[in-house]
This record gives sequence, structure tokens and C-alpha cells, in this order.
Amino acid sequence: MAVLVGCATLAGQQSAAAPGLTANLFPIDTVAYLTGQFHPDTTTDFVRLPADISGERTMWLRKAANDSLMAMSAAARKDGLQITAVSATRSFRRQRLIWEGYFTGSRKMNGENLALKYTDPAERCRAILQYSAAPGLSRHHWGTDIDLNSVNRRYWDTAEGLRVLAWLNRHAAEFGYIQAYPEGRTEGYVFEPWHWSYRPLAKPLLTVYLSVIGESEIGAFAGREMVLQLPWRRSFVAGVNERLK
Repeated sequence: MAVLVGCATLAGQQSAAAPGLTANLFPIDTVAYLTGQFHPDTTTDFVRLPADISGERTMWLRKAANDSLMAMSAAARKDGLQITAVSATRSFRRQRLIWEGYFTGSRKMNGENLALKYTDPAERCRAILQYSAAPGLSRHHWGTDIDLNSVNRRYWDTAEGLRVLAWLNRHAAEFGYIQAYPEGRTEGYVFEPWHWSYRPLAKPLLTVYLSVIGESEIGAFAGREMVLQLPWRRSFVAGVNERLK
């Protein structure tokens, strides 16, 4: 199993694999950061989301992403809409719990037990990857990505959800946020109206991820070998909005 890297020994390190990028792009060791092997609550440049956005739940983002989210939420309120966070930064450990819950069937996806529906583990992995990232592959590791309002597709078909999405499509980019998985892509996860990325950080982080993260950097989780047999870099890391590449 993957071991979380101690932040005290990594804080402030900057990878030589990212020349020309600002020194604060990586608050800790590059590989540990990109693959979620850290604790955001003890890591430089991560801040806790305010209660009015997080609904009193404990969530963390990079400071710049948090500041822009607060400004975006305030602007939406002026237009009579509420933007809240339902998920933000996730460590490798947290993403593994989610993934393995789906893999074992202890956690349902869209009301289904995938372990019962897909007895072939490879098929099960492909089914999970329609909606959920494998540990080490998730943009939520970076502190730049956030799920807004609801991860239930039915919400986004309601009158409120449609108004919120229309507002985000018009205004989110003004605050640096880009929808990570829009409709019309041919690779990767299905359309996720709720998932937005803070582009000023997320775009360069994706570039570095694709240049330095390989199979050996991805920690252990159930189904790992089957996931890594898929075009995981092209489809499930790079299969994002073109504006984030």
C-alpha cells in the first residue's frame, strides 16, 4: 500500500523537472504532490474552505484557488445563486477509499453495486472510470479542482441546477475556473457539470504530470494493474477540457 510522505521533510522542495515554473507551483515534492501523497491540512499554501462555501465540512484548496472560489461565490450570490463545494482536495488515501469502495461493492455508484454487476475486474475498472478517478490519477489531488453544488446529475437538470450551470458557463472563467469534463470530448470521464478546475495552477500542473508521472509513481490500489493496462495517461489524465491543456 502507498505510504503518505511526511510533509515536514518535503515542504519547500521544488522539482528540477519543472524548469521555468514559479517556485510556489509545488508546495512539496513534485511527485508526492501530483499523486496525492500528502496531507493538505499540514501543507504550505493549502487553506481550509470557509464554512459558508463548505457547509461546515472540512475541505482544503490551494490558496489562490480558494480566493478565486470565494470571489466567484460572492458574485453568484449577487445574481441570486448559491455556489457551494461538495468536494475539494483529496489525498491518495482518500481517493483509494472511494475507488476501492466502488471496486468491492461497499460503495454504490449511481445506485448500483459494481462488484455484482461486473464480475470481470477489468470491466469493473472501466465502469468505475466512467465517473471516478483511480488513486494517483485524480486532479483532486492538486488542490486546484472542486465539485460544486451536487455530484448528482439529476440536480443539474433542475431549474436551479440549470441556472447555476448557465451562470458558471458565462462567468467562471472570469475567476480562473474552467469546467474540467465538458460534453463533446472523446476521451476520459463522462460529462461532469459539477467539476471545475482553477486554470492558472491546474494547466501547468497537468503539463508537469504528463512529463514526470509514470506507472512506477502510482501507488497501490485494488485493480491497479488493470487500470494501468488502459490508456490511462491519454484518457484519464489528459482527457480534459482543451482549455486546461
